[in-house]
Amino acid sequence: MIKSAQLHDDRAPSAQLRPPRPVVTTPRTTPRITGANCRPDEPAHGATKAALHALGQSLAVALAPHGIAVTSVAPGFVATERQTGKPSGPEGERLRAESPFGRVGTPEEVAATVHFLASPAAAWASGTIVDLNDASHLRI
Repeated sequence: MIKSAQLHDDRAPSAQLRPPRPVVTTPRTTPRITGANCRPDEPAHGATKAALHALGQSLAVALAPHGIAVTSVAPGFVATERQTGKPSGPEGERLRAESPFGRVGTPEEVAATVHFLASPAAAWASGTIVDLNDASHLRI
């Protein structure tokens, strides 16, 4: 039987006894670049996002032996304070049309996912990229 004190003691003999320490990356909005959201006139945009995803996955492998889990979140359009005018302005109809749910994401939805991914319960998700875009990236 493992005592709970051992689970949090850095002197424990094995990293397997300690819950992984989470790292969740959410670099601005980084949806996966596919079909509908590809920007052929901005190749550096897609390359940069792909690099961030690859970095998160590489870090997940490199840091796992140290008990650190790394997960990336790739949100689509989120109605943040910075974007307040877009959903209600002329661009709003196009943004909602990109979504199978007919709406844009909320900061609370992203926060709830990051909260879960930052918990020990999500350690097995290390190395994944969580697409938070209501399946809009699946549409062609």
